[in-house]
Amino acid sequence: MTEGRGLLVVDDDEYNRSFLRRVLGREHAIREADCADAALAVLTSEPALVVLCDHLMPGRSGADLAGEVAARWPNSVTLLLTGLDDDPEVVAAVSVGQVFEVVQKPCDVTTIRAAVVRAFTEATRRSG
Repeated sequence: MTEGRGLLVVDDDEYNRSFLRRVLGREHAIREADCADAALAVLTSEPALVVLCDHLMPGRSGADLAGEVAARWPNSVTLLLTGLDDDPEVVAAVSVGQVFEVVQKPCDVTTIRAAVVRAFTEATRRSG
């Protein structure tokens, strides 16, 4: 299995991707995708240690992407950004371990940075 690196930000909203790039770009090598299918194409060419994904996107949801990431790249860690933490799809993805942590929107810089640090720590632990 190919070892992942870096952070993949997945969000259909360019403003949100730009915000996350500004907040996290100094500490992490960031790649971006605007939907789940584009994210899978990026991950297929080069897996990421951490996937930071919006839940509500056109086409496939972030929780659906998290399930595929968990199946194909089990050492990668997915964080899900959502304002719908009680959504049944989100709850199910968390309960089976496909989503490492849900980051409630709106979130502040400190919250998002701390969640990403925890995710990288977990990805490093998984990678052994």
